Amino acid sequence: TRTTWIHFKMVEYGHGTIGYILTLLSLTCVSFSLIICITVMTTIISHQYHNRLKREEKITLILSLNIYSCILSLSAALISVNIETLIGDVYGNQFDSSLCTFKGYFIASMCCAMYHAFVTQVKIDWRL
Repeated sequence: TRTTWIHFKMVEYGHGTIGYILTLLSLTCVSFSLIICITVMTTIISHQYHNRLKREEKITLILSLNIYSCILSLSAALISVNIETLIGDVYGNQFDSSLCTFKGYFIASMCCAMYHAFVTQVKIDWRL
C-alpha cells in the first residue's frame, strides 16, 4: 500500500517516523505562531491608526510591532525549512545548496534580532 511505501521511504531517506512526527509538530506550531503574529500585528496597526495615543504608548506599540515582525520573519523561514525537511524525508530530495545555508544563517540572525528587540523594549520601558 501507499502508506507502507511512504513509511519505508521515510526510514530509508530521512530520520524515520520520529523525525517525521517532530517536523510535522514543528510545522504546526510555527504555522499557528505565524497566524497569531499576523493577527496581533494587524490589531496593533489598527489600534495605532484609530486611537489618539500618548508618546509613550506609541513607542511601546512600535517596539511590540518590531518584535512581532521579527517573529513573523523567523516563522516564515522556519515554515520553509520544515517543508523542505518533510519533502526530504518523504521523497529523499537533498536541499544542500547555498540557499539552504543562507536560510540557516537567516534563522540564527533572526533569533539574535528578536533577542535584541526584546532587550531594546525593556530598556525603553524602563526609562519611561
